Amino acid sequence: MAGDPKAPEGIGIAELDLSKIEEYLTPRLDSFTASDNRYFHEGTRKEPRFTVVAIARHELAIDIVIAVEVDFEAGLAFAGYEVVGAGMRYGENLSEFVLYNAVASHLWADQLAGDYPIGQIDFTAPDKITWPTHYEHEIYLHILEELREFSQGRLGSDDFWLNSDFIESLNRG
Repeated sequence: MAGDPKAPEGIGIAELDLSKIEEYLTPRLDSFTASDNRYFHEGTRKEPRFTVVAIARHELAIDIVIAVEVDFEAGLAFAGYEVVGAGMRYGENLSEFVLYNAVASHLWADQLAGDYPIGQIDFTAPDKITWPTHYEHEIYLHILEELREFSQGRLGSDDFWLNSDFIESLNRG
């Protein structure tokens, strides 16, 4: 039977609210990911602090940049991950709570659980964004300055979310 291909059903990346992804992902980072990434400092095992810095939607995926803060001298590093790819679909009738918990779970279970970003990011290069699960040719934001430039003209867009308070605190030093 000839005809137009059937459009995929369900909610895809174009329909997701990036601020809701941050809202539902942050508690998961604070609970599961922090405890999986404990580090030893001054005789004590400590948990890093994770902060969602930016979320960007493009035609292939929704990507996230997170900050990882620790108590030792070079105490801040950044990691980038794909939250969800363009092919992922979620049920149309899901409540907001179920939908965004599913999105947060997808990132956590698919990439962060057992991945231990604290061991893969570069604390010696404080402006570098490390993408542990990406190949070099897939990376479009290598350093924080590129993130700042990328955000210009996208602030307020449905395709970009920025933690302005965090960026301002970095600018103040």
